[in-house]
Amino acid sequence: MHIPSEPTPRLVIVKNVAPDTTESMLTDFFSFCGKIEDFSLNNDTTAYILFERQAAAKTAILLNNATVNGRELVVEPYFEEVPAVKENEEDHPDEREQEAKTKSNVMAELLAAGYKLTDPILQAASDVDKKYGVWNRVEPYWNQVDQKIHVADTVHSMEDSADHWLKESAMGQKIQHHLVDPITSIHTEARRIVNEQQGSNRTSR
Repeated sequence: MHIPSEPTPRLVIVKNVAPDTTESMLTDFFSFCGKIEDFSLNNDTTAYILFERQAAAKTAILLNNATVNGRELVVEPYFEEVPAVKENEEDHPDEREQEAKTKSNVMAELLAAGYKLTDPILQAASDVDKKYGVWNRVEPYWNQVDQKIHVADTVHSMEDSADHWLKESAMGQKIQHHLVDPITSIHTEARRIVNEQQGSNRTSR
């Protein structure tokens, strides 16, 4: 693999790889983060991964201390300092692609696939979602409710409306539980994915 001459946030380095870990073991794992553009496994203990998108690299870095093949991986940005990448400079991924999923959803998929992730990893993923994407998750449900009962017309602000809806409605309470207890919610989503896959396997037989 050729290391880019210009610093890029899309490149991560993975250390503490078990000596008998294969390339496919690592690419299968990190593909949950997003599309891999280039990959190299050197000396069987260190890997370099260049993702197509910065969002995938950010998810990969959250997987620091995740266990693959019996070893806790050390995942870090390859470059300590990189130029800031404006949002409009990156292509927006299709909503069906891994990069478009919340960090929590990616963690749930990894758990469902049998990988071991610690609670701090899950908490960090949830914290990122809260910081950058919480309203994006709530908004579709909120819009459905507001169209039916026009709650927004009776309160002073959208924030008050959302707060009322989160506390009083069944769907809102479910989402609020996800925000308050994110680790449990990620494990619950992982179990749902496993059950769904098992159901699909039984149907296809």
